[in-house]
Amino acid sequence: IYGNFGLQFSGFGVKTRIFTFRVKPPPGLRLEVIQDPGYTTFRAMTGNLFNVQPKLRVLSDSGPVNGLIVTYEVVPEAGASFEKLTRVNMYSMYPFLYSLPSGITGNDGFGNSLGPAEDGLLYWSVMGVPDGAGCTRFRFLAEGVTSVAVPSAAPICLERPFNYVIVTQPPLSWPLNLELQEFNGMITVELRPRFGVELPQITQYTGGLIARLLISSEGGTDVESEISMELSPRLLGDAVCLFDNFVEPLQRCTNLEMVQVSPFPVIRFSFLRVNWVRRISNPAKIKLRVTDLSGSDGWSLGWPLPAGFQNMTPQEQFSQCTGIAAYSRELIEETMTPEISAETAASQYAILLPPPDSVLVGQMFLMRVQVLTASGGPVRDARVRVGIKALKAMAPGSTNPNLLQTLAAQGNSLGTVADQNVELDPLTTVRVSDASGIIGFPLTVTRASSGTYQLQFQPDVPDAKIVLQTSAFKVLNTISVSGSASFSHLEIAEFGKPVPVGKAPEFCIESASGESLQKMQSEG
Repeated sequence: IYGNFGLQFSGFGVKTRIFTFRVKPPPGLRLEVIQDPGYTTFRAMTGNLFNVQPKLRVLSDSGPVNGLIVTYEVVPEAGASFEKLTRVNMYSMYPFLYSLPSGITGNDGFGNSLGPAEDGLLYWSVMGVPDGAGCTRFRFLAEGVTSVAVPSAAPICLERPFNYVIVTQPPLSWPLNLELQEFNGMITVELRPRFGVELPQITQYTGGLIARLLISSEGGTDVESEISMELSPRLLGDAVCLFDNFVEPLQRCTNLEMVQVSPFPVIRFSFLRVNWVRRISNPAKIKLRVTDLSGSDGWSLGWPLPAGFQNMTPQEQFSQCTGIAAYSRELIEETMTPEISAETAASQYAILLPPPDSVLVGQMFLMRVQVLTASGGPVRDARVRVGIKALKAMAPGSTNPNLLQTLAAQGNSLGTVADQNVELDPLTTVRVSDASGIIGFPLTVTRASSGTYQLQFQPDVPDAKIVLQTSAFKVLNTISVSGSASFSHLEIAEFGKPVPVGKAPEFCIESASGESLQKMQSEG
């Protein structure tokens, strides 16, 4: 292996600096393919090993090179779909990607000897393509060197091994940023072999499989495959499931379950954690389809002609072709969900942080409210207004008829219960929810007499009604009238004219911090 490396030594909790070095390839390093990969006995489909494994010679200007591990890359033909499992070079959880070190021999994936060891001779023991469909050639590469693409005569054409059928559809409306399982949804899929009863070797022997969900329609418009491959990772989260030993270790999906063996095997699993993370149209609507990692359609090589097709009449040929087209359409529809709408409307409001049991006039306190959709998903950018209401007992016989008419006309809204003698700081009474649907209200009661109050919330839109209210809490006003300068009643000769007051009232003001009004005023 050639490239840049680093070493660091440590002991007793102390580490040295990192020493970097480079291992350079020998001059004239080159790869020569002496046996092309191919299929002769195994079916040419993804997930099957090549029963003819490639052989290469690793040479340099000074002779054969031992100990070099080589990888490969696909060189696809037009219309083929082969997606890399990871963007990291020479990394895969499956062994298909790596050769044996040059100069070393061993057995193939089925225990057969690969041949004698020779200097510079490189064997591949388990080369195969785990995912995708279409025709391709292969190029072998190591540090800074590549081989020619092989086979040189004709590409190797691989078919997708499974048909996918969705047997449990998801809900028709999804809250954004919420995993499917969090609102009791799932997408259950069955995999059925396309070629009789034959499972691909990667699934049969190692329990390996890769499946994903792609967006097939967005905003009511069908999306082509290339655009879907780019769009889906931007709009969907946790939409790829990778199985090893029949287990999905990230728990994005349930584990693989063999639900039928005869007359043909059927494998089942469910997508659980997929979530719709963002929308780009309004109203937001999508359709999904289940496929392999590469998004292949499963019939990239076309359908074989029926037996005796050339000898049929034009009417019989047309009937055969329309039947195949109808069957293809049926297979496509089985892989797709109905149209799903995004839940973006606020439907539920919940108090996450209630007000304190008691607050002082002029003292700030914090409240948190969460805005949710009907399925419990967070609502982003929802504007909510808060108001305060004094809890007072009112005798029915003393209620003003005009007040009753006003209440009936306006309904249960903040405008109805507003009281000019009770006020919150207007700078913080309207707030907007974040991506989690949470709104923080830093509130201050600026005017109120001591008593029992309640906070009420409503959407900040026209004709909104109160949707949430807190439990009762105390408000304390530390401004009081001194009893030494009080008087019981005052007589006046005529309304609307100023009269002298015999005793001027005295006020005692106590701030929450104990500071004087003069000091608070000087500090702003």
